[in-house]
Amino acid sequence: MEARSTSVSHHPAFAALSALAALPMVVAGLSQWPRISALTPDAVLRLGLIYGAVMLAFFAGLRWGMAYNRRDAAAALTETAAGIAALIAAVLSLMVPALLSVVVLVAA
Repeated sequence: MEARSTSVSHHPAFAALSALAALPMVVAGLSQWPRISALTPDAVLRLGLIYGAVMLAFFAGLRWGMAYNRRDAAAALTETAAGIAALIAAVLSLMVPALLSVVVLVAA
């Protein structure tokens, strides 16, 4: 009898669902060509940046969750600090001009 993995990442639909999570970022990028977008390019760009900040904050929360499961206190502290830094970067990215916001989100 063959052992089967119960991990969600091995499910066939996992890759497709993961790719769908990136779809709003692709749409925000494509919106910069005015003939494609039904909305103004600036509005869609701002929505894409907000989505990017929300995703970054979500990943920061994942890092906090991983930190709580670490047995090594130093590693847990490092993981928590990285999560906090990512959350701060996400919030700051919403307070700066769009081009700088892209730089902050990519760097984080």
